[in-house]
Amino acid sequence: MKRRFITIVFAGLSVVSCLSGKVDYSPPSQYPLKEKSVVIEKPKDVVWKTIMANISNSFFVINNLDKESGFINISYTGPPCNYVDCGWIDSEVNNAKGRRTYSFAGCIEYKQYEVANPQTNFLGVVNRNMKLEGRINILVQEEESSKTRVSTNVRYLVTKSLTVQSLTNNFRDSMNDTINFDSNGQATFPGGVTTICRPNHKLEEDVLKMATGN
Repeated sequence: MKRRFITIVFAGLSVVSCLSGKVDYSPPSQYPLKEKSVVIEKPKDVVWKTIMANISNSFFVINNLDKESGFINISYTGPPCNYVDCGWIDSEVNNAKGRRTYSFAGCIEYKQYEVANPQTNFLGVVNRNMKLEGRINILVQEEESSKTRVSTNVRYLVTKSLTVQSLTNNFRDSMNDTINFDSNGQATFPGGVTTICRPNHKLEEDVLKMATGN
């Protein structure tokens, strides 16, 4: 029921009488696929030590590892815009108080903005939060005595939380949704303003850099 209301709030925003409003959404860019693995001209033990040292000095969290199999699981929690693109949102509201415009990236951690639906005579404030959790599997495998392949596999989990507060009465509504996708995918949040998220592949690149020491 909550999502139904929020969908009604955002749907059909157009110019009517003294209250008008619109929300425009531009989808994220298309990013070329990056390499998910790299071959390093060093023994496995040397590469393993390099990765572990660099992870320890980074903002990634080590969840699990097994040196013998070469498996490492790490996670990232932080600003979504570092590693995903969720498009661009433009919102405009116009009433007796004048015209207000809001323009922001769909991946931004927090944004407050107004929305209006003249068809229902609704004017409200949206508080919007975005969170990203990246779950990364790293596999360090010996190909030859002095050659090692490092591979990555990333799962992205993006959570969007909204609260909508009416400026004309005490009505308040909220929604919370999480989408997930891998390095080659994308996903769309249900309800409200269309929001599509896809990776910019910088996460895979940063992980592989920790293996090469660059």
